[in-house]
Amino acid sequence: MFQVLLVDDHAHLVDSLVKSIPWESLGISQVHTAYSGPAALEVLDTYPVDILVTDIRMPGLSGLELIRRVMQARKRIKCIVMSGYADFEYARQALQFDTVDYILKPAEDEEIVASLRKATELIHGGMGGDQLPTAGVDRAKRELPQAEGRTAGRAADRRRHVSVCAGAAARIAGACVCGRRRGAARAAASGRGVFCL
Repeated sequence: MFQVLLVDDHAHLVDSLVKSIPWESLGISQVHTAYSGPAALEVLDTYPVDILVTDIRMPGLSGLELIRRVMQARKRIKCIVMSGYADFEYARQALQFDTVDYILKPAEDEEIVASLRKATELIHGGMGGDQLPTAGVDRAKRELPQAEGRTAGRAADRRRHVSVCAGAAARIAGACVCGRRRGAARAAASGRGVFCL
């Protein structure tokens, strides 16, 4: 069984996730919460956390800085970013830390569950953070055209989410879903929202 830590400076969001996600069905026995980066570090020093789910923008210690510190000291922890910001720079930094996923808030429970399932599979499979499956590239190719038929706002949100997932897998595989080799485009956004790293 796994342990997860939820970190967000909006306590109501953390408390809502604690109640709405089917933790036991994901193999998660313990859900810890923290409402700031420093509080999260205390939890991490106290409990054997396997998965960290964090917001990016928090006062004091940002989620990205929290992930950086976690990766320096506890490389086995899988990290998931949940953010209300679809900012390319945040996504790029999150990918540099080999995060499992970057989810835009507000997120459906199904998206969060899928990301948590991916994290538990990575842990269970013994894969390192830099060995993300390349299935994300194929998934992006399938889902981006389907997203075009949805309403503009929902499609844009989905493309941003898929682009980050695909970007992580593409970075590992060495090619972006646009077909370019890694390094061919320096963090340039392609017309479909999937970027080369």
